Amino acid sequence: MAITAGAQNALAILLLTLFRPGDKIATDHYTYANFIELANLMQIRLVPISGDKEGILPDVLENHCRLQQLNGIYLVPNYHNPTGHIMSQSRKEALAAIIRKYQLLAIKDDIYGFLLEKPTLPLAHFAPDHTCYICSLSKSICSGLRIAYLTFPTRFAADIRRGIYNVNVKTASLNSETAGELIYSGTAQKIIQQKRIEAAARSEICKSYFPEIAAQTLGFSL
Repeated sequence: MAITAGAQNALAILLLTLFRPGDKIATDHYTYANFIELANLMQIRLVPISGDKEGILPDVLENHCRLQQLNGIYLVPNYHNPTGHIMSQSRKEALAAIIRKYQLLAIKDDIYGFLLEKPTLPLAHFAPDHTCYICSLSKSICSGLRIAYLTFPTRFAADIRRGIYNVNVKTASLNSETAGELIYSGTAQKIIQQKRIEAAARSEICKSYFPEIAAQTLGFSL
């Protein structure tokens, strides 16, 4: 595990250290705009994959794997930005089987996972040797607290540490300590609970005007 200066910083480090110009990464048909910009900067090609209310469809992903050389896949399984979908555990298992079969490197961006009252098992549980997982505090705790926790398979440790050092030199110790204190003291959990309540209230306002599109209760992208 590594501590980075936010999720965006973690994404940049992963693309810089584990991918090369010309590599192809599968994404949802609509995906996080800043990830698109990062990929463009690094000349990495994004391949949009059709999906449903749970995200990327496994059979469509496998067809793309057969037809072209994919190197990775980028997933936001919980309250996806911008579609708001939530991926079920069975969908994660199906995607993980394809990831293992075709040796893809999966990047799981779990920035909105804190909104789930009862989280399911993560993708890394089903494809531990192929998954890098990002959990940021900017949405769950405070936008100014640029801290994210990045977990990764051991085989990538040397490359990722080298990338972190050359991009950041180090993550600000004060931010890391502040994040740790918020978590250990229980304050972080109190803030998260307040944000869940606020998200639910805003969702109800949205439903009163757009009942046909407000399917997910707490999604920030609604």
